[in-house]
Amino acid sequence: PISKESVGDPEMQTQYLKPDTSIYFNKSDYLDQMKKLKEKYDDKPLIKITDENYLEVMELIYNYPSEFIG
Repeated sequence: PISKESVGDPEMQTQYLKPDTSIYFNKSDYLDQMKKLKEKYDDKPLIKITDENYLEVMELIYNYPSEFIG
């Protein structure tokens, strides 16, 4: 999707890419991996996104947005 900031400005295009590591796993292994990662963050009231956990956290938020509301 294109951001609202880029509308009307031909020089500015912001694109949000879907984080997707599923290409590295078969379907059941990917779902197991996502389940384990989600459990890792389930009990945390605040998740700090760092260089080390960026991809996994962003993919979890993208795949399970309602789990991270608030």
